[in-house]
Amino acid sequence: MGIFCPDSLPTLWGLLDPGIAPSLLFYSYIPIVAISLFFGFFVFFKSHYSLLGKYFLGITLAFSIFILNEIIQWIAVPAFLVNFGWLMAPLLQSLVWFFTINFFACFLKNRPLGLKGNFWLSLSLLPIIIFLPTTFNIHYFDLQNCQAGGISYLWYYLYAFQIVSAIYIFVWGLYSYFKTQKEEKGKILLLTIGVSAFLLLFSLSNVLGEILNTYEINLVGPIGMMFFITLLAYLIIQYKIFNIKLLATQALVMGMVMLIGSQFFFIRNNTNKILTAITLVIVAGFGWWLVRSVKQEVRRREEVAKLAQSLEEANLKLKEIDRQKTDFLSIASHQLRTPLSIAKGYIELIEDGAFGGKPPRPMVKVLNDMNESNERLVKLVDEFLDITRIEQGRTRYTFAVGDLNKLAVSVVQELKKRAANRGLKLLFQSNLHKALVNMDEEKIRHVLFNFVDNAIKYTEKGQVKILLENDKNNKQLVVRVRDTGVGFNQEDQANFFQKFYRGQNVRGSNVTGTGLGIFVCKKFVEAHVGKVWATSAGLGKGSEFGFSLPIKVSK
Repeated sequence: MGIFCPDSLPTLWGLLDPGIAPSLLFYSYIPIVAISLFFGFFVFFKSHYSLLGKYFLGITLAFSIFILNEIIQWIAVPAFLVNFGWLMAPLLQSLVWFFTINFFACFLKNRPLGLKGNFWLSLSLLPIIIFLPTTFNIHYFDLQNCQAGGISYLWYYLYAFQIVSAIYIFVWGLYSYFKTQKEEKGKILLLTIGVSAFLLLFSLSNVLGEILNTYEINLVGPIGMMFFITLLAYLIIQYKIFNIKLLATQALVMGMVMLIGSQFFFIRNNTNKILTAITLVIVAGFGWWLVRSVKQEVRRREEVAKLAQSLEEANLKLKEIDRQKTDFLSIASHQLRTPLSIAKGYIELIEDGAFGGKPPRPMVKVLNDMNESNERLVKLVDEFLDITRIEQGRTRYTFAVGDLNKLAVSVVQELKKRAANRGLKLLFQSNLHKALVNMDEEKIRHVLFNFVDNAIKYTEKGQVKILLENDKNNKQLVVRVRDTGVGFNQEDQANFFQKFYRGQNVRGSNVTGTGLGIFVCKKFVEAHVGKVWATSAGLGKGSEFGFSLPIKVSK
């Protein structure tokens, strides 16, 4: 077997002496290796062999082999095994860095580091491979103390590479954090902290061990792997970066139980055994509760996801139905418009006596009723056409600066007789000399006419008043149409301006209404970057329908 280390006796397989190692070695190294390997393979298989899972498995394998090599350096009896462990340490550390950098890059970029990136990374690690078996690695081997007699330039290069790359990863992660979208920021920040802490703790423990010539400090380094794994487990649960969900929580709990349970192999004090047993029971109980809670949460999320998918599918179907309905209305409206126009023309010709002289008085009344019914149908068809044009984005607007005062006066003049026939006063009040806005006059006239016409239609007595004024900030012109009519309740107020909606208070009257008019008005006003509203103090207390438009010029 060659030369043995003088301070050790072969007690295990004739090669190892666990008694010469500090007890922290087994507590720090063995459980961490077991958890790392378990978690690495777990992620690899459950992520369906994804590239990210492969890189993570590479990290855990390289890390575990490095740690086992460290254990050999501590407890091996043959000197050549200790010497071999010292020689291989830089290479194994380099593999940890290689896979970690690739893992981090793949996480940030959602693709491999690439040929160029791996070329420069490999080139940086190439001196370590070349000078590994030379005196640039270790000067000589001290048989008296069974350890390397002194590290050489290769180690300084390795430590410099490790620290620089860890800092680079941290800066890279912060840069990506500030550049990425909001929903991705949390997991990028957490992974950046986890990877940087893992690499820095790993490297600095080795550096300090060399500087202080106290190699027990090296035992602290692997704890960084647990910090890294814990953060990764949180990322898996919170952000589903491997889409593992519940199984990741179970793996984390099992790892914690294994870590605590492994202490029974090394504890000799009964008090510590009792405390460890209590801790194990508490952690196991908490872990069971955590797995159960996560399981319920996953089930709820899956149910919500299924509902969301069903709603999305239903929404798509409704959109398609709505589109088909719009197409049907467009075709039907155009087809209806022609015969209605022809009927209107013939009625006017008969009234003018074009077919054998003036019609008798009884026929005139019939013709008037026919003309009125025809006009209602024409108006309904026009509303359908407006709806289809709006929904298909074919509505055309011709904007020009116009005076709302003049427009309101013309609407009052047109509807004054209709109001008088119902015994109503139709008033117009404006505190502005000119009310100039950039508008499509035909569309805004349609809106105001519709509001006033509805107010007359649903008011039995009293008055209808049109008010025109500036808003408080002098940025909007406000038009209010107030009546003393039937009013409406809160339910109607919440649903006005929807297609085909008619208030609860008017469904028994004016059965020819469709609820399309004010929906079209809303769309016309919104196209002018304005707003519409409807308010009422309650049933029988009148109402106000209004709209506002941005001021162009006001004097």
